[in-house]
Formats: sequence, C-alpha cells, structure tokens
Amino acid sequence: MYKQSFRKRIWVSFVCLIVLSIMATGIATYYIAASAMQKNAFENSQTTISKSSQAVDEKLKNILVVVLALMFNDSFKNTVKDANLAQQGNYYFDLNALQNVFDQMKMNEPIIDSVLFSTPIGDFYPTNQHRTTTPFTDTSLYKRLQEKEGVLFVESHEDPLFMENERVISMVIRALPYIDVTASNMYIVINIKDSVIMDYLTKDIKRSFTHYELITNEGKPIVGSQLELPWQTDPLFLNQLNASKSGYFDYTANDKDYLVTYAKLSVMTDWMVVGVQSKDDLLSNINAIKWVVLLIIAGCAVIALVLSNALTGFLLKPLRMLQAVIKQVGQNNLSVRFHSPYQDEVSHVGYQFNRMLDEIGGLIHEVEEVGNERRKAEVKALQAQIDPHFLYNTLNTMFWKAELNKNDDVKEMILSLSSLFKLGLNNGMEITTLEKELNHVTEYLRLQTKCYPGTFDYSVECEDNGLLRLPVLKLLLQPLVENSILHGFKNRQGGGTIAIRVTQQDDKLVIIVTDNGAGMDAELVYRGVTDPTQTRTSYALRNVYHRLLLYYHNEAQLQLTSVPNQATRITLTIPLEITESIPTGLKGAWIR
Repeated sequence: MYKQSFRKRIWVSFVCLIVLSIMATGIATYYIAASAMQKNAFENSQTTISKSSQAVDEKLKNILVVVLALMFNDSFKNTVKDANLAQQGNYYFDLNALQNVFDQMKMNEPIIDSVLFSTPIGDFYPTNQHRTTTPFTDTSLYKRLQEKEGVLFVESHEDPLFMENERVISMVIRALPYIDVTASNMYIVINIKDSVIMDYLTKDIKRSFTHYELITNEGKPIVGSQLELPWQTDPLFLNQLNASKSGYFDYTANDKDYLVTYAKLSVMTDWMVVGVQSKDDLLSNINAIKWVVLLIIAGCAVIALVLSNALTGFLLKPLRMLQAVIKQVGQNNLSVRFHSPYQDEVSHVGYQFNRMLDEIGGLIHEVEEVGNERRKAEVKALQAQIDPHFLYNTLNTMFWKAELNKNDDVKEMILSLSSLFKLGLNNGMEITTLEKELNHVTEYLRLQTKCYPGTFDYSVECEDNGLLRLPVLKLLLQPLVENSILHGFKNRQGGGTIAIRVTQQDDKLVIIVTDNGAGMDAELVYRGVTDPTQTRTSYALRNVYHRLLLYYHNEAQLQLTSVPNQATRITLTIPLEITESIPTGLKGAWIR
C-alpha cells in the first residue's frame, strides 16, 4: 500500500464503506424510517403549534408598536390637547388630520380592520367606515377595561362600534398622557377580524390535527367556533395546559388516546394555541418495530466506529505528519522538515513544503542582512547630519583672538578642536565608550565657552567610574548641549549653566542633560520629535531620538521636562551592554 497513490487508498476505503453501508441500509432503511417517524411526529407537532403561536404573537406585537407610534404622532398629540381643553370646535380639523395617520396604521399592519379613538369631544375613526350610534363608554369593552390595568385584548365578538357587524378581536388601550397634557377618558380601540387571525393560525396546520384552537387558559375559544369541546372543561386537561409556556402531553378521552400540543402567547399570556391529534393515527405501525430498530442502530454504530477509526488512522497518517510539521512552522520553528515512508500525493506535497521552507530560510537571512546594512547606513547618515555651524563660530573666534594676540586661548582652542574631531571620527566606528563620549562633549563645551565667554558654565559628572568603559552610540550628547546653547541661552548674557550627569538605574544607563535656559513646551517638542507627521520643532532632538531608535530599538527612551529659566532636562535611558573593558586611561571623578 505504500506505493499506492493517496487517491487509490481513499477509493479502496470508500468501496469497503459503501458495500457495508448498502448491506446495512437495505436491511435497516424501513426500520430507521419508522423510528424517525415517531421522533419527528412529536417535534413537528410542537413546531407547527409554536409557529402558529409566534405568528399571532408577532401580529399582536406589531399592533402594539403601531399604536405607540400613533400616540407619538403630532396630529394625535394635537387631538389629545384639544380634547383635554374641550375644544369642540377643532373636532373636524382633528378628524381630518388623523385620516392619514389611520391610513398609515393600516398600511403598516394590514390585519387592522378598524380604529377608534374615543375622547370627551367625540370619536375619531376612518371616515370610510360607518360608525354605529353606540358610544364607546356604553360598550362591554369599556366596562372590561375599567376592571383591568394596561392593554386589554378581547376575544372574538360582534363589533359594537362599526356597522359592518363583523366578528373581531379587539385591543383596547388608554391614551398616554404627555408632559403638560393629561389624557383622561381617552381610549384607543383596534379591531382585527377573527378570520384573519384564524388564517395565521392555520397556515402551517397539518391535516393530522383533529382539533386546532386558540383558547384562553380557562379553555374558552378566542376565534373561530364558539363551541366548547368536552375536554376543554376538564380540570385535568386545563391544569396540564397551564403547567408551562409550551409543550405536549398525552390525554385520554372517550377511551381514545390523543397527543395535545400547546404554546402560550407572549403578549397575552392567558391565550394559547392548542392542537389535538389522535395517537393511533400519528404513531401507527411504530411500536412493533421499535426494538428491532434500536438493535440495528446499535450494531451499525459499533461497526462504523471501529472501521472508521481504523481506516481514518491508516489513510490520514501522512496528512497528520504534514499537519504536525505545519504546526511547528506556525510556531516559528523553520528548522523542522517533513519525512514520510509513503510515496503518494500527500508526501509529494510535504517534500515541496520542505523546499519552500528552505527558500523561506534563505530569504529571511537575506532580508536580515539587507536590514542590518540599511540600519548601519541610516545611523551613519544621521551622524553626518550633525550641524557644523559651531565650526564657523569657533574658527571665527580663533581668528579674532589671534588678532588680539590672545595666543594662549588660540592654542587651547586648537587643541580642543583637534581632540573634538578625533573623538568624533572614532576611527570610523559607530560605537564608542562612555568615557570618550563625555570627553567629546567636554571639548565641545570648552570651545563654546570660548565662543560665548561669560554666557554659561558647565559640569560633567559620572557617579561610577566603572560605567566609563561601557559602549554607547557616539555623538549623542553634543546635539543636546548645542540645543541648550543655541536656544536656551539665545537671549542670555550670563549666568547660564549646563550640567551633564551619568548614573545607573537597574540595567539601564541614564544620562541627564540639564540647563537653566529659556525652556520649551516639553509636550509639544516631544510630539514633534517622536511623531513624523508633526511639524519639526527640534532638529537636534529628532536626530538623537532616531539614532537611538535605529540602534537600540524600543529599549532606549528620551524624556523631556522643562521649567523656563529654572531647569530644562533631557534624559536618555539606554540599555547596558556588558562587554570586556576597553583599554583607555580612565580619568578621575569626571567633575568639571
């Protein structure tokens, strides 16, 4: 079987299963159908009753929604106000205004036969229907409403309000008051033909139902025939009907067994749809074959379980092996490979998958190499963008000092500038030591104090000389102190201070640059530095931030705080990288 194709093995398995299935099906079809009949008979009966109940419920709910919409209509509100103020003169105006509302109600819910709004100034109704002379308050509907809170639904009766003399089901509700208007003695009557409700009840009816009724929880018919069946007055029958919202039960009458299925309405909880079926007709020829069906089903189930497990395990073994490989690849393990002793289509796919993994691994390595080279190029480009404007100022200062014969200052500035460039070049390497970086910024500050004499003082402090050996990205501090000098001390003639302090917090190196210059809006500047969509507010800070991001990713942080003319603080937090010490002459306590 190892050399057979996967399709061939599946075909052989299907042949075995089909042969067995035909043998079992030929013997058991009749019995299984008989068993299904019994199960489905009860479920279908309950489904039919539930659908009818839901259909009637839906219509009654829709009518309630239509009535509530009526009460919020402006024409209806105006009519309520006129009736409340006894404005008899506005009767015909209000009657005419409500015609469109009544038409809209019937359009929204077609089962509505007639509408009546009874008020102290008169009754309002569709003018295309003929009203009887009987006042609403003289009808039994009014009397029954006084005995009940909320909405009143009245079972089938002859319409006392309109001349058509149809048998209708009525819904009666009191008009709701508004914020500044009462609605006393105002009632809304909605009439529905009971024949329409009966159509909704019987549209899903099965012929097997002996009786099909909409009745109250007391057994009284609501629509259709007003004759009570003998069992509808039986207390046992009624007790079982009221035991739950829906269900079915067996009932015996006149020595005959019936299945009674029922479902209560949700709008009118004391109304329910009831169907009665003869069990002899419903379950004929089932009891005799019940046990035979159970034995056959049990036997087939055992056989199917045993054979399906064995065949599935055999046929899908290569597929499961490939699935396991794919799962490990999904967990980022690209070193795993598919191996199988089979020579079929699934194995061929697995070997192609191995080839794809090899190609993906090569591409990933290539992408990583390209990414590293790109990151290095970006860091170098950012380093090259350091503003050399101070070089012009430095050379210009040296020239004038030479003109003034201040040769000592000129010598000192030349040595500082030479040291500054040497430390900045760093033999072309991106990474320097903290000691060299502090030396670099110190030389820069020494030159700037010569260019701006008396404007500011500076100090550089490292709390632990052991930190001086740590590697850091070069040219981090010069842009920060340059930003303090050019912007913080722009309008200052003297008294400025710049303090650089280096500490260690847990596994982070913290470098803090503080000045007492003019300050800045720290939140606005930080957004400009970190958000590429914002207007650039500080080129130097943005340069430093992006170099940190390119080299240290999200492990480094830049924080800004500012109190104008007191303390503007820039804090760099860099992850420590423990390396072997670099042989440099360590200085003392780094305090100047």
